[in-house]
Amino acid sequence: MDGRRVADYFVVAGLPENPQPLEEFSNEAAIKPTYKQDPITDVTVINKSLGERVPRGYQCLDKTPNEYPADLNHGSIRGSEMYICYRRSRDKPPLTDVGVLYESKERLMAGCEVIHTTYFGTPANVNNSNNGRTYITYRRAAENAPSDMLAVVDLCIIMENKGESPPHSYCQISKNLNRGLVGSDVFLCYKKAMTKIDILAYKPAILDRYPKEDYPEFPLPESVAMFCLPMGASIECWSAKAQHPYPVFSTFILTGIGWNKVYGAAITFYEEFPEDKLTDLQMRHLGLKNKHIREQYRIMKTVHSNKSICLLSHWPFFDAFKKLLSYLYRISITGPHIVPIERHISHFMYDVPYPSPQRPRILVQLSHDSISLSMPEDSPLPQSGASFITMLRNLGPENCMTILLYVLNEHKILIHSLRPAVLTSVAEAVSTLIFPLQWQCPYIPLCPLGLSDVLNAPTPYIIGLDSRYFDLFDPPPDVICIDLDTIRIWPPDDKKNISYKLLPKKATKVLQESLHKLYDRLNQELPRQGHDEVTLDIAPIDQDFKRKHKEMILELQIQESFLRFMACILKGYKHYLKPIENAPDLDTTNAASLFDMAGFLKSREKANHKFFQTLLRTQLFNRFIEERSFVSDKDDSLAFFDECTEKVDETKDEPKLIELDDSSKSERTMFILPPEPVGLPEGKTYSYNGFPNLCSDLFLEKNKPVRSSSKNKGQTSQHSPVARRTKQEIKTAQKLAQQYITQPPLWAKCLLSHCYSLWFMVLPAYIKKSSSVTKALSLAYDVMKNMQRQKLKPPDELCYRVMLQLCGQYNQPVLAVKVYSEMKHAGVQPNAITYGYYNKAVLEGKWPSSVSKGRLLWRKVRNVIIGVAKFRKAIRRRSLSVYSNSGSEYDQISHTSFDSFLEDEKAEMKHESIMKQDSHAGKAERGTEEIESTESAPPSHPSFMDQMDRLCEAERHSIHVQFCDTQTKDVAIEAEISSCSRCVRCRCLLYDEEIMAGWSADDSNLNTSCQFCNTKMVPHLLIYIKDHRGKKKSKLSDDEVDDSLIQFEDSPAHRHSPMEHSYGKDSNICPSPEPLLMFGEEMEDDSSVKSPGSSHDPWMRQSTHIPSEPTDIPSERPSHESPNLSELARLGHRRTGSECLTSATEFMFSSSIDSLESLTFRNLRSPLSISMESESLPEHSSVSTENRKNAFNGGFSSMEPISVPYLSPLVLRKNLESIIESEGNSALGLDTFVDEHPIIFWNLVWYFKRISATSHLPGLLLTAKSFNVSGVSDDAEFTSDNVLIQPMWDNVRLHQEVGLPMHMAWNKCQSSTTVDALLTESQPFNRAVMHQIITNIQCNDVLSPIKMVMNGRRRLRTKRKRFRSLYREILYLAFIACGRENIDNDAFDREYKMAFSRLSPGELKRLQRDDKPRSPAVQCCRRVFLELQLIKISGQ
Repeated sequence: MDGRRVADYFVVAGLPENPQPLEEFSNEAAIKPTYKQDPITDVTVINKSLGERVPRGYQCLDKTPNEYPADLNHGSIRGSEMYICYRRSRDKPPLTDVGVLYESKERLMAGCEVIHTTYFGTPANVNNSNNGRTYITYRRAAENAPSDMLAVVDLCIIMENKGESPPHSYCQISKNLNRGLVGSDVFLCYKKAMTKIDILAYKPAILDRYPKEDYPEFPLPESVAMFCLPMGASIECWSAKAQHPYPVFSTFILTGIGWNKVYGAAITFYEEFPEDKLTDLQMRHLGLKNKHIREQYRIMKTVHSNKSICLLSHWPFFDAFKKLLSYLYRISITGPHIVPIERHISHFMYDVPYPSPQRPRILVQLSHDSISLSMPEDSPLPQSGASFITMLRNLGPENCMTILLYVLNEHKILIHSLRPAVLTSVAEAVSTLIFPLQWQCPYIPLCPLGLSDVLNAPTPYIIGLDSRYFDLFDPPPDVICIDLDTIRIWPPDDKKNISYKLLPKKATKVLQESLHKLYDRLNQELPRQGHDEVTLDIAPIDQDFKRKHKEMILELQIQESFLRFMACILKGYKHYLKPIENAPDLDTTNAASLFDMAGFLKSREKANHKFFQTLLRTQLFNRFIEERSFVSDKDDSLAFFDECTEKVDETKDEPKLIELDDSSKSERTMFILPPEPVGLPEGKTYSYNGFPNLCSDLFLEKNKPVRSSSKNKGQTSQHSPVARRTKQEIKTAQKLAQQYITQPPLWAKCLLSHCYSLWFMVLPAYIKKSSSVTKALSLAYDVMKNMQRQKLKPPDELCYRVMLQLCGQYNQPVLAVKVYSEMKHAGVQPNAITYGYYNKAVLEGKWPSSVSKGRLLWRKVRNVIIGVAKFRKAIRRRSLSVYSNSGSEYDQISHTSFDSFLEDEKAEMKHESIMKQDSHAGKAERGTEEIESTESAPPSHPSFMDQMDRLCEAERHSIHVQFCDTQTKDVAIEAEISSCSRCVRCRCLLYDEEIMAGWSADDSNLNTSCQFCNTKMVPHLLIYIKDHRGKKKSKLSDDEVDDSLIQFEDSPAHRHSPMEHSYGKDSNICPSPEPLLMFGEEMEDDSSVKSPGSSHDPWMRQSTHIPSEPTDIPSERPSHESPNLSELARLGHRRTGSECLTSATEFMFSSSIDSLESLTFRNLRSPLSISMESESLPEHSSVSTENRKNAFNGGFSSMEPISVPYLSPLVLRKNLESIIESEGNSALGLDTFVDEHPIIFWNLVWYFKRISATSHLPGLLLTAKSFNVSGVSDDAEFTSDNVLIQPMWDNVRLHQEVGLPMHMAWNKCQSSTTVDALLTESQPFNRAVMHQIITNIQCNDVLSPIKMVMNGRRRLRTKRKRFRSLYREILYLAFIACGRENIDNDAFDREYKMAFSRLSPGELKRLQRDDKPRSPAVQCCRRVFLELQLIKISGQ
């Protein structure tokens, strides 16, 4: 079950055994004199023009609040002087409503009475015009009305044309009593309140609770009882005729340290209180002292006390809590029941799970009711109990905008209502209107009467209060009162001119239009509902979910309107943030030092300067700047707001800012059955007379979780160096991937960017495993700069964020400044999270002392000495190359002068030939150009940041990522990895760049598309591991082959691979157990496609082993060493003007075969071999097919081959984030990571080699259990440097085509003179053909090699159909024969495409699918990553 709990505590609050009086009620000196005054029971009209006087016992309403005559026809010509009179008493039911009736234009409301005549019998028409009669109406309460009804307690007349407005908490009847053409606008107002008189109030207390023990991370707050009963625990005396009051639902919010909120939902009800428990004093106050008098006059009264049941939670499921509490209350007053109340409480708290994306809707079925829980919207905005729908409905658009201005200006705001549930939701909405700003002053959504002293605080506040408070006290004079019941705002006299019109005009206009549209939609789609409970029925249940979803959509749209307004007025603010550039001092953290307020103010329109000046001085804005500048728990929300400021247009209500996930649309519902009477006495029933005392034996705690926080435990601390993206960053990355996939260069850069992000995600674990933190951070800095050289658009901000986090963790403020400078140079604008980590690292880090400069001076001396040595070495090398006859590459140019060499080099660089120039010279020239481009540096400034900018600019082109040279050390474990895969339909081999080009932008899709038939398939990584730790330290001779390492297809080790069917915890990534992981597309019936049972396909999960038969292969080594290809190249000194020849390798093969006879090809061998062990072809005139297949199936592994799905960087990143989120970043540094997440591990190892980034992951193989079966590890002796990872481009073990690959045949033909004759029988390409192909390649002729290969294929067409890719054969042969560093792959692709276009239609028909030129996407994916190995490097 999810670690989050739906509810934390169940509480019963009420009157304690020894109650203490509530001071606010007992202090009669401070209470208003009108408290406990009698309600109005009668109302009449008198006509003073006819001499009528005020009736006896009545009071005349003769003055307005501003002392104007309260004549209902004030200002009329020849109008009668009509006045209202009223009487107070308790001898009859009071009036509950007063109204005005326009006769003949509207109907009289049910239960109302009309005053047709005055008290003295004259007409009571108060209208002096001829357009109809106007009468006063009223409604009287019933005889058995409940004691908590609202009665009319006061009346008032106002004249709007005189500037009068209703007094505080008065309701105005919007009907003008003076309907004549001349006269004042006269309106009737009334005030309603509860009229209880026999009441005693005490401090409430917790009577019962469940669970009894506190949660360690969240103890039960002691003030809960005070918020459950905000007006106190009371003892009241009613008439026996009075109805029992309905339960009242209320909500409240407890705000703790750091604005951590706890949401409370309570239902308050009354229970009978025994009179014998009352003291004499209590009975005297309640009017119960003379019992015999009451009996004599039959005055029947009953005594009651209030009680509250409450649920506390970290989640605002107010609707669900209301239903549960109402259901529990109904159980307590009905019966019998077979399940006790205790069982229902424990069932809801422990058996109901928190809604999640897997189960977004929870339906809890009760005996006669149901409770629905929906997953909260996945919004980047902070969670709250706000209801913007309730706020807009109860206040209207203009009032909401005015309140927004009040909050932004930090005024004292008092919100009050007689509906406590409405009060809390509106107060929450008001406090969140100003997102991303946060209210910093006192905030109490529902303030208990016992805390009402806070109203006199000198600071601004937002406080919600029960309107019954004003029956006791008047509001403070400097407070803005907002009455939700009368929908009016009462500002103080000095703030009456403040309105929403003072807000910025453009943004306000858009906000007002949006709110009016939403207000109209609200009244149409979600009309006001009654308080009827939902019954258990299938249709209403579904309707309830739909209604909640509709409410959620409207809620977010209203919230989005205010968010757009805030984004418009703060647009561009982040450009005025000032990062910390020097060692911090006392003023560093001031808002004035962190934000350029003057510059920001100048960027606003002059008409709005007054508004912004007030805003910049507020506490909430200063706090916002501090939170934006440093690390805080609101970084995700602030980063989201920054994106909003970039999107919005202050004149439009587009684009959409808040987007919901698909999970909110899901209709998957989990049903929770009602609790069963398990473990209870059979046949026993439970009846109650009031809410009982909870019995611990009746709770069922079978699913009671371990006491942990109700918050999500998967969330890690903001201060831990965990690479975590925000939800908005994930969405943005997905959108960019969807855009880039149609543009090959950008798609390749997108994949490369994710690879670098993966490395930085693993960086914290790598640093912990590293012996030197400084060296590890220096390496990370080099990787970051290497990433910048790739010119990613844009670079992933996460990489810089992780670096800044680590700089702060390991006390490296200077490095943090350098990283920030590099980030600015790369054009990355830091969001709130990254910017906060930077300032945190600079502020809290220990800066180097500016006094001691000895170390810096010695470093400068060292750099000068090293620089001089480098120059001398370069000059010596150049002189030797010019004046010696050593046969080096420089002997092939004219030796007249050094300048002539440079001129020739530049001249050759102008041609786009397949043969490349000297790679080192090219790099040096490019490096020089890059350094020259940076000569125009900006002028120096005194800040440390500017010094770092210049330093980073100087280092930007001088530091390169160092490759891990494992060849210089003993190899303990050797791992050969290949991503080459075979298409399941067309049977073509897909190489790494082709797999990358076929990936989708979906981070959940494992499939790639075949470049030749568009089939969806899951590629695999094949890993062949050889463990050298068991060997002797002395190296084996080159002609020795350890037969014990040779394993074939039929060996048991290959039949039962430990990682063949299980991926540990990574099984959820690729859960399908089928041999071929196909998604969405079935295999077609093709003669070229073999069934799984007819061939040993290594892509089938049950056969990832080597597809070969056991055959003894004799090994023979030549008696003497032969010159390699580079030595042969030095034999040819003939200079050519062809564009295909270079200074690096200028060996020219003649176009005739005879010219080759002068060269010694006996035992000619390349220094690199494709096999994993040194072996040679047997010197026989003919070799069988199996023997030839075994010849290139070399490199026998000492461990079982491993096959794991090959994931795209997008999929891999998503799964790695999930692992870090659930297991923590430290899991990446444990050797168990290899066994538990083999798919993630091997994919990470592969990608880190592709970007040439050092990692600690290969070192985990030394101690992993799956690679140390004996249990003995040499971790102390070997390190990660002793693990050799070889990423291979090709995997000859998968080849099923005719003969040897040409690049392997080229190596083999150098070892024996008999191979020439051998190849003519076994494959279509002999030695002469391969030499001719190489000659044509050097002359930029690709068409001729294509035709040669096609002619060679034709000879064997009848024997076997499948051949290797023509493109791969020619390219790999050129790499091996001419040297890979001398072949320009891009130029080869261009020439190959041109040659392909010159083929005739008949020749095109003879080609295979994989012979066609590679697409631009394939070329780009190959180009941006590090080159893969074509020949395996020996690890020993």
